[in-house]
Amino acid sequence: MPENTPGQAARKKAKATKAQPKSGAELIQEELEKQGLTGQAAAAEIGKLAGSIGTGAEKEQMPKLIKTTLKERGAKLPIGVVQDGALRRDFEVLSEDDWTPPVERKIGAIRKDAENMTVGQFVSKILCLTLKRVGKVEFTDRMPQEQKMMLLSEMFQQDVMYMYIWLRYIHIGRYVKMNVECGRCSHEPFDFPADLDTLDVEVYPDGVGTLEQLIAVSELKNGMEIGSQRFRYVRIKPVQWKVMEQMTRATTQDDWATSEMMFLNSVVGFVGLDRLMVCTQSMLDTMKGKADIEKLKHDVDSISAGADMVVSGKCPGCNLRFTRLIQWGYESFFSNSSVPNR
Repeated sequence: MPENTPGQAARKKAKATKAQPKSGAELIQEELEKQGLTGQAAAAEIGKLAGSIGTGAEKEQMPKLIKTTLKERGAKLPIGVVQDGALRRDFEVLSEDDWTPPVERKIGAIRKDAENMTVGQFVSKILCLTLKRVGKVEFTDRMPQEQKMMLLSEMFQQDVMYMYIWLRYIHIGRYVKMNVECGRCSHEPFDFPADLDTLDVEVYPDGVGTLEQLIAVSELKNGMEIGSQRFRYVRIKPVQWKVMEQMTRATTQDDWATSEMMFLNSVVGFVGLDRLMVCTQSMLDTMKGKADIEKLKHDVDSISAGADMVVSGKCPGCNLRFTRLIQWGYESFFSNSSVPNR
């Protein structure tokens, strides 16, 4: 048990030799001094760190996700978009009649400019054109592009990815052609039809209906520090799509840079603090030990839900099983070349 949980807080109170926990104001002041912030900079940071130390909170359990398939799930988000304080999971993409040459022309313009955007930004712009509705928000031509992009950025990463996969599934079909090289035998590369019907999808139960219910707790060995107080129980939420939009090709090739972006977005507080807060790099830098870093990675991934883009099959040469990641770039996912020979 961590030193700042309710049970130990009660035991510590009975021991006169133990120092009492510092107040939230004291911890925030120590954090500001550590960062060397004063004046307006300090005021802005206080807004992020706001939330005094409470008496503690019970350790929440990691969520129990439900496993299903893309076909079974249908047009229903794995996590949900926050609207009017509640999670909504319904969405709608363009119908076959709606996907017209003018839409294709606009997609062509986006593809020409793909070099100047991240993969996440590219997917967002495609969805801005091809979504009809997310929750109660209608994606009409009158809705400004910036507003559509903002809504997608604030959504959870796996929800946006799910809508992109569903769009492909509805318009191109269930099979994605993959060219597979075994690597275990001398068999020549072969085509393999990945079946989106059977794509594994982890989803939150329908009973999880608010943002607060999505917040889980990662138990670390050493935790993170605010001021001079260390917290082992870290509150986390699913990562938002904005992280994918910010990831450059260089970032995706740097394991720590990728993890850091995810941590800064996912960590929203600590057990022992009675309000949520924004995680800062200075807080993250107080982590100690490779084990804690890997544990936090694992736990953030565990609450992410969404579609598993890994498929498996058997090599026709050696009959051994292989696993491969479905390539979801536009050309290999939406074009005619992505459809197996009929």
